[in-house]
Amino acid sequence: MNVLFATVEMYPLAKIGGLGDVAGSLPKNIRKLGVDIRVVMPYHRFIEADSEHIGNMKIEQEVYEIHHTTVDEVPVYLIKNEFLCKDKVYGYQDAMRWAKFSRVVATLPEFLNWDVDLIHMNDWMTALVPAYSIKGNVKFLLTIHNLKHQGKIELEQFTGLSLPENRKNELIWQGKINYLKGGIMLSDAVSTVSPTYAKEITTEEFGEGLHEILKKHRDKLYGIINGIDYEIWNPETDENIFANYSKDNLSGKDKNREAMKDELGIDDDKPLIGFVARLVEQKGLDIMLPVLKEINDAHIIILGTGREKYEKALKNMEGKYVHPIIKYDEKLAHQIYAATDMFLMPSRFEPCGLGQMIALRYGSIPIVRKTGGLADTVKDVSEEGWGFVFEEYRSEALRKALKRALEYYNKDAWDNLVHRAMKQDFSWKNSSKKYVELYKRIL
Repeated sequence: MNVLFATVEMYPLAKIGGLGDVAGSLPKNIRKLGVDIRVVMPYHRFIEADSEHIGNMKIEQEVYEIHHTTVDEVPVYLIKNEFLCKDKVYGYQDAMRWAKFSRVVATLPEFLNWDVDLIHMNDWMTALVPAYSIKGNVKFLLTIHNLKHQGKIELEQFTGLSLPENRKNELIWQGKINYLKGGIMLSDAVSTVSPTYAKEITTEEFGEGLHEILKKHRDKLYGIINGIDYEIWNPETDENIFANYSKDNLSGKDKNREAMKDELGIDDDKPLIGFVARLVEQKGLDIMLPVLKEINDAHIIILGTGREKYEKALKNMEGKYVHPIIKYDEKLAHQIYAATDMFLMPSRFEPCGLGQMIALRYGSIPIVRKTGGLADTVKDVSEEGWGFVFEEYRSEALRKALKRALEYYNKDAWDNLVHRAMKQDFSWKNSSKKYVELYKRIL
């Protein structure tokens, strides 16, 4: 089985969010299962890679250099072109950039003389690949990582995409060209990054305007939970944290907690709660902020950047119990997971979420809202689970869940809960098998 995996970011070459993590982990795990999977992505200017220039592809008047490298034994084709490759992944005429990139992806197998069975696209940035494809025997899988981002342009810009006229109707939605809608219509299967999110996006509340389209195509809609890379996220070997530890020996976690307290000037024994995320509404900031104002029985450590209003609000709350760190810092993120007793994810919606899985791996007990991937990965302690779950998207519901967690923290059963949490397996091993099963079903 030959699969071309199309993405615009891939860890460690280029990572902005969860897509970069998935692209860095899923293909290498699928390859271990005997699939010849190869990645194609833009050769962003900041990428540092030991690559080989294997030829040039010309499409109309544009020339694209094709470079080859490997990441964890996965072949990666890096596409270099002045219009396509910029100093950042996003933010430069992206609709036209990713249309051109999708056309390159559709043409690449023929250029390589490689008999591709399936092209696996990721999000709206590669959703136009089947619209450009001229090989009728290639199958297409579109994975939606976040339905909120769809790729929309005005109708009059259609001619600039150099697409066949007969594809126009499949791309039009609510008076605009919608890349993601076109990808849903033209793909053989559509997957999302958790089973619950796959159901949610067929509803008006979570469907971001595309719920009717997704409802019509639900017979080809699948939900496969993401995993996390257990080599990168491993408290036994993690070089970013203050001390290593395991589920059978938690003494290192105590050392991480004490080191973090020293860093932040905390001089009491109240529990530490972590929050590592983009500071945007999706992540539950609007219901979290009122609760933070009242906190006095725990320390909340917040790491992230995002909307200015949330950054300002958190800075204004900085004090004895609220510790905002307004920046992106990968090493510090590892340290927060290792040092904290609990991890907060009160998301309004969460297609999958990686934070709760990482927290479980590091023995930081998740406090989550029951939505998307959070619902699929965190079971409440009342059901002999490993986290604290609330349903309503309200500050009061979050407040009650937090209270339950803090009351449980003072019981002798806390260490057993941490041990149970760390036993959960959210590695890519299971998820990659499900993707291979889906590939076979499509073919």
